[in-house]
Amino acid sequence: MNWHGMADRMLGIAVSTFAHATPDGQTLVKYIPKTGAPYDVTAVFDRAYVSIDPSTGVPISSNKPVIGVQLSAMQTQPRPGDRVNIGGELFNVSDLQPDGVAGALLVLHKV
Repeated sequence: MNWHGMADRMLGIAVSTFAHATPDGQTLVKYIPKTGAPYDVTAVFDRAYVSIDPSTGVPISSNKPVIGVQLSAMQTQPRPGDRVNIGGELFNVSDLQPDGVAGALLVLHKV
């Protein structure tokens, strides 16, 4: 298995382990692309995202929620302008930050 395959497999395990789901394992995240049918997706939801400024190393707090996804598990390529329903709350995808290997962080904005 090549590096990309190993990274994709590891990310799949991590996402399924920390996914936003009900106690019985049902997904609470529905991805709603601008074109195409909505679908359930396994994702890690974080309501208050903290990132690190690469030039200073200083943590930057944000009230912007995010979801982490495994790109190979997505039925469509995520794009800004798509929507996400998380446990009944609707969000717009405002930014897509691929990790360069197998996943992406989708920055959300509450509708």
